[in-house]
Amino acid sequence: MLCLAWLSWSGLPFRQIEFERVVDAVIAGRSDYCSSGKFSLPGGRRWLTVTGAVYVTCTASSEVDIFFPTKVLYWWGYDGIPYRNVYWGYLYSNKGLSQAARFTTWKDNDTINLNGPANSPTRSYFVDRKLAPHWFEVSATE
Repeated sequence: MLCLAWLSWSGLPFRQIEFERVVDAVIAGRSDYCSSGKFSLPGGRRWLTVTGAVYVTCTASSEVDIFFPTKVLYWWGYDGIPYRNVYWGYLYSNKGLSQAARFTTWKDNDTINLNGPANSPTRSYFVDRKLAPHWFEVSATE
């Protein structure tokens, strides 16, 4: 029998100016990060996300999405071994979000598939609200 416990924390705030510095660095090296899906933040910026990294998703039409995981829900097994983690955060999209081309439906809601941390069970996120041009708040579908 698997018993689960969870630990949550309120998360990190939306820091648009600092996030845009990261976006500029990712866009400058886009080909490298599009293939790997991950951009490890330099030491002085690791505090911007709960994983110390951002996750890059690129499409054939030159769209670049950058996921900043700023909140995590940790699930632990009865034996103290991590079971899975679920992430929420902020999304930068260089061309905005085009629903017809990039959204799928999950439980009657529009979701977008993004690269994310390896220990996250979900790669599909709800787009909760638009924060600013190119910026969105996203939450895990699980």
